[in-house]
Amino acid sequence: MQSSWLFPPARMNDHPGGRRQASSSRKTYFYINSPRGRPFPEQELIELDRAGYTVVLSRVAIESAPPYVPASARAELCALLRRVAPGELLVVLELAALGCSARDVLSTVTQCRKAKIALRCVELGAADLTARPPSRRQSRRSGRSSIWNKRFAVSEAPAV
Repeated sequence: MQSSWLFPPARMNDHPGGRRQASSSRKTYFYINSPRGRPFPEQELIELDRAGYTVVLSRVAIESAPPYVPASARAELCALLRRVAPGELLVVLELAALGCSARDVLSTVTQCRKAKIALRCVELGAADLTARPPSRRQSRRSGRSSIWNKRFAVSEAPAV
């Protein structure tokens, strides 16, 4: 298992052009598990850039753990979870980077939620995986009104 941190001096600034970025108080960290054995995962960094993230290399943790290794045994992932402060963002390319099974991934997501770390997966879109879903009451209320509007929408007849 190879692992490495990249530490060139860099700073995340707001970038014009609609890139997803955090403010100066909210940092974005990236975890890449590349079991292919390459020393530097260029393709993964390009994918993160395509997804709209500005990658600061000092906040990238790279690991070469096989997919069957649990998250608790991945040294770089554990170190990164200790390093990320509450309110900051952790981005992974795919859910498989967070563990070896559904239970292991769920455990890692729960750990991030308890630590108040926002978690995004590029493969799933821009949703925060640790955010609380809307309450049942809110979702029912909004669901009813949209169904009501679709079923019983009154369209005005054109004036003749």
